[in-house]
Amino acid sequence: MATPHAQAVMMNFFVGLLNAKSILEIGTFTGLSAIYLAHALKRNGVAPGPDSSGFMPLTCLDMSEVFTRHALHNLDIAGLSDYVDIIVGDARQEVLNLKGCKFDFIYIDADKNSYKKYYDSILELGLLSKNGLIAIDNTALWKTVEFMDKPIDDAETAVVENIPSEDLTRKQLGRVAHDFNEYVRSDPRTEAVMFPLFTGLTFVRVI
Repeated sequence: MATPHAQAVMMNFFVGLLNAKSILEIGTFTGLSAIYLAHALKRNGVAPGPDSSGFMPLTCLDMSEVFTRHALHNLDIAGLSDYVDIIVGDARQEVLNLKGCKFDFIYIDADKNSYKKYYDSILELGLLSKNGLIAIDNTALWKTVEFMDKPIDDAETAVVENIPSEDLTRKQLGRVAHDFNEYVRSDPRTEAVMFPLFTGLTFVRVI
């Protein structure tokens, strides 16, 4: 759901450290993280409004029209609405429409059971700019540690692909997070580090 304030401040710092000029956010909810990210872009000297390709500095993907209205309202109050475009729809499909775009920072905080799809699409489409960074939220969810360095053969945690996160048990969510973490850890395309903060925050770079 909403990104913790302390975590949003942390990401704001990393966006400044990267001197990022363009950001992709997958999962916006009511816009708290988008406000911090847009503020960081403004502080980096990025001008408001669309670029030459028609994209705003911060592109957000979210499936909820209701939460998108809340997010746009909150961004307007923060004076940052002219930095952000929120695309409503299935992010697994919408991200494919971003082929040809480059983002310096990408934040994933959406349906946990679709993380691998988002991650692979980002890499396969080349959406991350050189020296860019991906931040992935909720990578140390409940029960995740139970699966660390252990073989998994537990029907109770079996997860059918594409089931929304809200329909999974806590143990299943832990299994989803574990499987995704193992996938990223063994991926030769990237280097990743998990911060054991909040509910887990993983940073990934392409090597």
